[in-house]
Amino acid sequence: MTTDAFIEGNLRWAAGKAEASLEVLMGPANADPPRVLWIGCCDCQLPPHDLIGLHAQDVVVYKSPANMASGHDLAFLATLELAVERYRISDVIVCGHYDCAAVRASMEPQDGHLFDHWIEPLRAVSRARERVLAAIAGDGARANVISELNVREQVIGVVRNPLVRSAWRRGQRLAVRGVVASKRDGLLREIVAPLASEKEASALERNGAAGEVRRPPTPMPRRK
Repeated sequence: MTTDAFIEGNLRWAAGKAEASLEVLMGPANADPPRVLWIGCCDCQLPPHDLIGLHAQDVVVYKSPANMASGHDLAFLATLELAVERYRISDVIVCGHYDCAAVRASMEPQDGHLFDHWIEPLRAVSRARERVLAAIAGDGARANVISELNVREQVIGVVRNPLVRSAWRRGQRLAVRGVVASKRDGLLREIVAPLASEKEASALERNGAAGEVRRPPTPMPRRK
């Protein structure tokens, strides 16, 4: 598909949308700043704002393979800083998903590619919970549990970040939670309940990867 084809596709899409329907889709042009930072996986095509019932412009979206929130990733850190310090968002959502290609790749032998370096944290999670994972029948089910464990670890990474800690210390309202999305039903399963203070975050950190994995996970309540 050529660049011209992409542009033509955009023109057809825009022409088919009345101004009123665009406002429903994107939100009003003079709307407030975004209020949610969504940390998701680039392998998941489910639209974040639709999943939580918001307009597209209500959500700052950062995506990477396996929804990593690495303190070594400058793109992620810049996005987190923008969302927390400039937009003063109220919620951070770390969202993994079942049937994740990066998670499945982490269960295979390494081949020396750069991607192996990126997904090493997934392998570390698997090593830490080796006994639990070994007791689960089927690669697909094991991969789904790794997705859940990884969400937990990425939430820990977010709440440890100095940008989040500074926001809490200055009294900013900020909650960090972890969910896993299902492509089959579109539901979000809550893995980590909202953490809104250093005290709550510290409790999760103490448990770390040893925290309980809920089978089956419960759907995340919809915001009214």
